[in-house]
Amino acid sequence: MIVAVGGFNSCEPDLRDVDMIKDGPNLVVFKNSSQTETQVSETGDFEVEIQIKLTGPTTENVSGDITVTFEADPSSSAIEGKHYEWISKEVVLKKENNYLAILKIIQKTDGVEYPSTAVLNLKVANATGASNVIASGKPTSINLTYVCPYHLGGKYHVHTVRGDGKVYDWTENITEIGIGTYITQYVGTWQPPLNPNYGYLFYNVCDAIDVPAQNLADMYSNQVYGGGSYDVATGVIDVTYTIEFSSGNMTYHSVYTPAN
Repeated sequence: MIVAVGGFNSCEPDLRDVDMIKDGPNLVVFKNSSQTETQVSETGDFEVEIQIKLTGPTTENVSGDITVTFEADPSSSAIEGKHYEWISKEVVLKKENNYLAILKIIQKTDGVEYPSTAVLNLKVANATGASNVIASGKPTSINLTYVCPYHLGGKYHVHTVRGDGKVYDWTENITEIGIGTYITQYVGTWQPPLNPNYGYLFYNVCDAIDVPAQNLADMYSNQVYGGGSYDVATGVIDVTYTIEFSSGNMTYHSVYTPAN
């Protein structure tokens, strides 16, 4: 009997907590706790969209527009006027839009050192216009990332030395598919290439090349990975990568010289 009473009493605080949540206010919040915006330095201004929403126990009972204002937290490393500018510090949440809205800011790139990341910590400063709605105290972090203004896409003469000493030469195109992200036509030394539309993917971060672990030619389970360098003065890309085989791994050292 003592155990039963103790068990019953231990539940009472939990029930009170549930009641408090049910009767609590609705909150204007950022949809995401963080997001990263990557741009190439010295390429102008770019619009950044940050999603805002209303959440809480009684959002279905909320009526009327909610005017929301925002501010940058002092902990931000991003500097207004250098890394970002406000388009507006205010948005309006409307019932017909399910109390969803977009806050827009400008990410600036001109004159910003690279590679670098500046963090803009945003807060909901105020929310007015509807009863039982308040501003959430939880911020969001906008990581404003800047990469080098290099574009490596184009035609290259390729000189490859395989791990067993065999040498191969050909010409191929490297395609830029995103900021600092590229795909070669060839991987290994197969002629013709295993997949004419996909050799291997690599990332360029200023003078460094990263070949992340990936499936061979985007078709086979054999893993490909490696890295290298980019010579800004000559435009030469130097990569060493490995292809895994059940019979033993093979390395490839490829030098890509622009075919000007």
